[in-house]
Amino acid sequence: MARITTSDEFPCPPSVIFGSIVDLSKWSAFQGYGPLPGIREATLPEGEQLGLGSRVRVLNTDGSVHHEVVRTFEPHRKYSVVMELSPPAAYLMNRIEEDIELAETPTGGTRMTRTFITVPRSLLTAPLVWLLTHGLLRKAVFRHNRLIQQELR
Repeated sequence: MARITTSDEFPCPPSVIFGSIVDLSKWSAFQGYGPLPGIREATLPEGEQLGLGSRVRVLNTDGSVHHEVVRTFEPHRKYSVVMELSPPAAYLMNRIEEDIELAETPTGGTRMTRTFITVPRSLLTAPLVWLLTHGLLRKAVFRHNRLIQQELR
């Protein structure tokens, strides 16, 4: 298992950040990093709204598909998913977990803390998963956080 955590401050209230997180049309702002793919499109089945238990279909920029199952949905406070991976990521990892916590700052902004846990498929893949998590995934998340900050300014 590998874990990374980022923490960034945004100049708007938690309700705005949460709204951006749950807006599937904005998920394509996640660009990935190097060979780690970004998101091309995120969709739900026709007529379904994002909420606890939702299973979001994610088309990645490399053409692969994974699903993100919402396991925490507390508006303006917490959002978390478990990513059900498909090849090629599934060859290395069982799953990725993402937890987002939002806290209002004294200035009325938001502190967003994102934690990613990657679970390797085996002891053989664990070192590579650790490198991917602490290298490519960390850089992709930092880039994504910067893009969110720019959009919300």
